[in-house]
Amino acid sequence: MIATPSQLCLDDPPAARVVSEYRPESVSRASVRGVGGTDAVLAARLAAGDDHALTEVFDALAYSVYGSALRVLGDDSAAQDVVQDVFVELWAHPGRYDPVAGTLRTYLTMLARHRAVDLVRSELRRLARQERTYRLTPAPVPAGVGDEVRWPAAPR
Repeated sequence: MIATPSQLCLDDPPAARVVSEYRPESVSRASVRGVGGTDAVLAARLAAGDDHALTEVFDALAYSVYGSALRVLGDDSAAQDVVQDVFVELWAHPGRYDPVAGTLRTYLTMLARHRAVDLVRSELRRLARQERTYRLTPAPVPAGVGDEVRWPAAPR
């Protein structure tokens, strides 16, 4: 039990007087940064290697991540690949998510969108390389009459 100032005598030990003079508003804040919302807690659990946290994040956000990728790609299979890449990235590097910058949903959907755009650009570059190779490859020279005359037919 903490004594009130009126209950203290001058001959009380100094520690008792200090306890009675405690005022919460006069105490400075702790220097340890607290963990914010559930996204920060999930990120901390992921960083600690908690695979149940990954399951929770996947169950809660996989549909949003898939939708983000599908809107860019328009292909179900490619969007599923992007979802897998995004969650593997989250599992491998959970420290890249910063709860101060935004929600985990925003982080993952933007990551999916960027991965999907990268896939589209990669496919466009691949098609451009194929077209360039096709244009630069010389066409086969058709056999002319002179070729037939120079090379007689094989004896029968």
